[in-house]
Amino acid sequence: SSGINAEYGGTLKSFLTAALLLTLVSCNQPPIRGAAEEIEVENLTDLLYSSMQSIVSLNELVTQLTQRVAELTISFADTKTSVKMAREDIEDLKIKVSANLSERIDDLKDSLQDTKVEILQNTAQKIEKLKNKAEEMKTDIELTKDKLEDLKKEREVDIVSGEEGVGNKSCAKVCAGTTGRNTTNWKDFSTDGVYTDVDISKCGFVKIPTITTALEGLNPGYHWRSTGPAAIYTATTHYFRIYIRNTYWNPQGGQAASTGWNVEWIAAGFTC
Repeated sequence: SSGINAEYGGTLKSFLTAALLLTLVSCNQPPIRGAAEEIEVENLTDLLYSSMQSIVSLNELVTQLTQRVAELTISFADTKTSVKMAREDIEDLKIKVSANLSERIDDLKDSLQDTKVEILQNTAQKIEKLKNKAEEMKTDIELTKDKLEDLKKEREVDIVSGEEGVGNKSCAKVCAGTTGRNTTNWKDFSTDGVYTDVDISKCGFVKIPTITTALEGLNPGYHWRSTGPAAIYTATTHYFRIYIRNTYWNPQGGQAASTGWNVEWIAAGFTC
């Protein structure tokens, strides 16, 4: 490469020398004679050669700069194109995202609308079922009322009079019981009689009831020969007393209890 440049430099230098001589001749300059004149021509040739080399170097530098500018221009154009394409891609992405978002929103609206309709339908069905159930319950209540009325009629107690007058008819009550064969507390009275107090407090009467009694016992108790089983004394809302006399078989001294004498009773009265 250096040999080629040297050869090229020598040729260029010879060319420049010839060109300089031609220039001088064309300008009607007298021929250069002597060593001093030749040295001067040589110097001018060297100067011209150096100038030409500088021009060539500048041309190369300009060429390189031109190429660099061209490359930068191309790179800038590519970058601009890439930016444009990126903008287009972003715009497309925005459009797609917007379309997808709009579609999703529409789907969500439709889903919410369907859910709303379904909820309303289910609620309406439940309300209708509740209405039907309420109607059935109403019917059952009416039937229960009718049955209660029938039961009231079947169990109706009509008390037309009492020791303390008539109370509220809806509070009329029949209550029954016994003093018990083994639990009746018989007490001796006179020479051939006994008595006992009968508790009726659990009946809840608020007025003295009408009481019916009978004497019950084991065999042989001879209670059929007794007098006084239906005689009620000192009746209240809580208890009454009964006296029994038997002249055929003396019930005193525990005899009445040993044969299971007891008072069975029925009381009808008012609880309010």
